[in-house]
Amino acid sequence: IINVKESSIARIVDDVIYTEAGPEIAVATTKAYLAQVLTLAYLAYTSSKDKSEEINSFKSDLKELPIITENILSKEKEYSEIAKKLYNKNDIFYIGRGIDYALCMEASLKLKEIAYIHCEAYAAGELKHGTISLIEEGTPVIGIVTDKFIAEKTISNLKEVKARGAYVIYITTDALDTDDDFYDKKIVIPSINPLLEPLATIIPLQLIAYHTAKLNKCDIDKPKNLAKSVTVE
Repeated sequence: IINVKESSIARIVDDVIYTEAGPEIAVATTKAYLAQVLTLAYLAYTSSKDKSEEINSFKSDLKELPIITENILSKEKEYSEIAKKLYNKNDIFYIGRGIDYALCMEASLKLKEIAYIHCEAYAAGELKHGTISLIEEGTPVIGIVTDKFIAEKTISNLKEVKARGAYVIYITTDALDTDDDFYDKKIVIPSINPLLEPLATIIPLQLIAYHTAKLNKCDIDKPKNLAKSVTVE
């Protein structure tokens, strides 16, 4: 799954699916990530023999994605306010389970790449095995909760870090939205097909990284020490 036509990797592999995302100016490109994830989701959909409602509704739900994306982008001021709580911190942690943990890793990578802040993604279920000892008063912890089957478990972890003084940013869907005292800030994503939910969830996370980098006066389009073409292993 490749963006650049006739690139080195495209010439080496046996089969190619081009994402057609267009030129990537920055290393940390949101559009390239979204195009890759969408391509993988569509590949899973076309390969599936599953007859569940989630699978069957994928194509019709896909048409809602641009509307949901516009809705998320309209709240950019909210994300820039969160960035003001992060840009001068030395350590930031992301926690989640399952697909939410994968989103944590992507969000953490973006913040490292363009804002140059130490941050880590942790599987929420492993928090009590030592990681929680890193939490101090005011430590930012960003919890991603989009999977309804394990939501309560991650929320329980957020309550644990909150009790130890963490500044908690809670990211969830409107289907799982709850008013409670275990978070300081909340971002609510419109609910959509689970195959497409990661596409919607990552946008505010990448925008938070963008605004954090901007506050730190980083060159967002040209992150230091990174290259578009990796020539060494």
